[in-house]
Amino acid sequence: MYDFKATVDEYYRKIEDGHRRFLSWEHCYLYFYKNREKIDSDYGALMLFSYLASWGMLRGSFLMNHDYKIHKELVEKLTKEHGILWNDINSITWQDIKSADEEILKYYEKFKENKNKCTDEISPVLRTKILLGIFGCTPAYDRFFKKGIDIYNNKNECNLIQKFGENSYQKLCDFYSRQEKLELNFHTNENLKYPPMKLIDMFFWEIGLEAFEEEKRKFKNNKYVRI
Repeated sequence: MYDFKATVDEYYRKIEDGHRRFLSWEHCYLYFYKNREKIDSDYGALMLFSYLASWGMLRGSFLMNHDYKIHKELVEKLTKEHGILWNDINSITWQDIKSADEEILKYYEKFKENKNKCTDEISPVLRTKILLGIFGCTPAYDRFFKKGIDIYNNKNECNLIQKFGENSYQKLCDFYSRQEKLELNFHTNENLKYPPMKLIDMFFWEIGLEAFEEEKRKFKNNKYVRI
C-alpha cells in the first residue's frame, strides 16, 4: 500500500537537492504559466528544449538533429489555441487534451527522418512530456511512471491504465479525487502550487524509480558461481 502524500513528498525532497534535473520541469512550466497571456515563442521553445533534453527526450530521437527552434512554431500554436489546458483539472476534458496531443503529433511528423519508418518516433512519452512541461495537464507516460502504475495495480488490486488515452486519463482523475489534497509550492516560486497531474506524475514515477533501484541492488548483490 502506497501513501500518496508520503510518496509525493519523497519526490519533492529530491528537488531541494541543489540543481538537479527535477527543477527543469518547474523552470519550463513556470515560464509558460506566468506568461500565458503573452508567450515569447522563441524563448518558450528554448525552455521546452532544455526541459526535454534534461529528461532524456533527445537521446535516440529525431530531435537530436535539431536545435531548440524546431519547437518554436509548435509552442506558438499550442499556447494560442489550447490555453484552456492551463485551467483547473475540473475544467478540462479529455477532448481538450486529445486536441493538443494531435496538434503535437501532426506538427512533428514533417521532421521525421524516415517518413516510411514504422516506428513511433513521436512517442506518447515525448508528447506527454511536452503537455506536462507546458500545461501540467497530464502525467508523462515514461517508463518509471508506467512501472509505478503496474506496481500500484498489483499491490492494491486496481485497474489503472498504463497506456496514454482517455480511459487512463479518466481513471487517474478518479484516483486523484480520492487522495488527500496536497498543496506543494514551487521551489522557484512559492506563490504557485503544483498542478494535480504533476502530483500524480510524481507519485507513480517515484514508485517506479524505487522499484528500479531495488532491482539494481538485488542484481548487484546476486552471487553467480560458475560450475
